[in-house]
Amino acid sequence: MDKEELQEYLDRYIFEQNNRSIPELEGYSVAEIHEILYFTFDESSPISLQKLEDSEYYQIPMFKQLKYFIDLLKKSGEMKLTAKGYLPVKIVKDIYNQGFLEDALVSLGRY
Repeated sequence: MDKEELQEYLDRYIFEQNNRSIPELEGYSVAEIHEILYFTFDESSPISLQKLEDSEYYQIPMFKQLKYFIDLLKKSGEMKLTAKGYLPVKIVKDIYNQGFLEDALVSLGRY
């Protein structure tokens, strides 16, 4: 085997290793994980966002929560953050109590 044949063999081997499905990575390959991490929404990425109808976005809890928060901002005109830059506890409790998203620890009273 000459130098060029060896290089071709190594290139093919590396390509196969980088592109094989890995169960621990949900079946993605190392190459696909690289695309997900560094080129998340490029055409080469295995991830893509599905375009929804406007009415469908309002069924997604995170979007519903975000819309509620934006409406709060619109009503108040501005929102004063805590000294550390967080949302005030009163606002966080209000948003949480709307029931858009639940957290087991919060529901159990541990936060």
